Formats: sequence, C-alpha cells, structure tokens
Amino acid sequence: MTTICITTTLNCQREVLIPWVSYHLNMGIHHMFLFFDNPDNPAIELVKGEPRITAVRCDAAYWPGGAAKREKLTLHERQWFNANKGLQWARERGFDWIAHIGDITEC
Repeated sequence: MTTICITTTLNCQREVLIPWVSYHLNMGIHHMFLFFDNPDNPAIELVKGEPRITAVRCDAAYWPGGAAKREKLTLHERQWFNANKGLQWARERGFDWIAHIGDITEC
C-alpha cells in the first residue's frame, strides 16, 4: 500500500483547523506534520492527541538559534525549514509520498 503524508506550517483557529484536518485524513492521508507557526495557538491542543498527526509547537526551543533566529526568518523561510523537517521525518517513518501545503495567508 502506498502511504502519503502532508507537511504544512499554519496559524489557524480551531474553526478552520478541525475541518481542514478532518478533510485530509478522511480522504486518505496517512499522516500530517503540522507546524504551528504561532506556538501559543490553542488549536494545537485539539490535534496533538491524534496518532495520525505530529503537531509541532514552533517555539523558541524548536528553532536552531532560538527566538532571535526565528524573528529573522520570513514566512517563506520558516515554511521551507518546516517542510524539510517534515521530509526528514517522513523518510524516517517510511512514507512513500509527501506533499507540502503552503498557506500564504493566516487563516
């Protein structure tokens, strides 16, 4: 069986996040690597217990170089970093395919 995962950097409210996650999991995505650009986003609590989701709080401890490094990165650079981290984890877990979904707005 071919396995597919998604990686994305997001900053969604629960009203957007839950339907978006449910849609992708229900259509057959096997795993989602969700990088929460706002580490204080309360929506992370809604998905972190789901076994098909890796929810990452992108706080100062997450970024090499800490908060000062994060502040120097553009959204595109943060997405690139997170997509590559998701790719690394996807390879380690043996997924066949990975898709990066980039959000150009804050939802």
